Amino acid sequence: MTDVNDKKFGLSRLPNRRKFLQYAGLSTAYFLNGSKNCHEYDQKGKAGPPKVSDWELQFHDGFEKEKLNSKLWNIGFGWGRTTKSSPTVIRTNNVKLLENKLNLQIKLNNGRPTAGAVNTRNKATFGPGSYFEAKLKMPDQVGILPAFWAIPNDGAWPPEIDVVELFQNNGSYRDALTSQHTLHYSSSTKPGDEDTHRKITRSYKSDSDLTDSFHVYGCLWTGYKVIHYVDGVPAAEFTDPTVMKALRRGGLFYLLLTIDVIDTVPADPVEFSKEAMTADWVRVWQNAEEEVELKERNC
Repeated sequence: MTDVNDKKFGLSRLPNRRKFLQYAGLSTAYFLNGSKNCHEYDQKGKAGPPKVSDWELQFHDGFEKEKLNSKLWNIGFGWGRTTKSSPTVIRTNNVKLLENKLNLQIKLNNGRPTAGAVNTRNKATFGPGSYFEAKLKMPDQVGILPAFWAIPNDGAWPPEIDVVELFQNNGSYRDALTSQHTLHYSSSTKPGDEDTHRKITRSYKSDSDLTDSFHVYGCLWTGYKVIHYVDGVPAAEFTDPTVMKALRRGGLFYLLLTIDVIDTVPADPVEFSKEAMTADWVRVWQNAEEEVELKERNC
């Protein structure tokens, strides 16, 4: 999910990812307190990082409150509530908590599509040595793009990690079987260098329709590799040194869950309003042994 540079924020870059709890102003105990699902990470191998015993759960939201937890989430993209790549406008009333799940909805407002989106900018940020995952049910509608992704907290784009996106451009069953996993980066490795923007994408063909039920989408990010997972199965792996250096130099990232109307694909104005992206939970794990000091980002 691109088009981050609506955006230059000028926030100072943080010296290393160990400060993310301080930066969020919250303790690990706060993140995990009262989350009855936070240790249900096994789920027949479909959730949690590889060798889960080596990792510590640092962030969890099971959306069990009546309202969105404002200590963990903002509404919007992080840089605002509109984007150049789409006519969609983010509205607060399109973000609903229903039956212990987060619903990001699509609606029409005077003919213009509105949508729900949430992010953790300035509240919870993460770097190499992280595994982030979400249990999601994707919408089944041509012209709608759901995404789970991460971008630098200071607004310098690229880089970007797209944990998962689901494009349905022609309404075929094949579209609902195929998830996309993408990294955006600058070939110069300099954060915010849009002139050298590149992206690398891998597609994953699932055995089942990804819009029929919930699936777990995860991303392992170390200093030297990024591996995407769908239901615990490796879906894409990236190790290119230039890409990895560009990600490291991006500093700390924040998470986004968004649903958008693709402006190049006209969605049915009636049918698309019936769909939503639903999140059962979102988690971030950390592994001290995998942690990489971010000195190289300033090289």
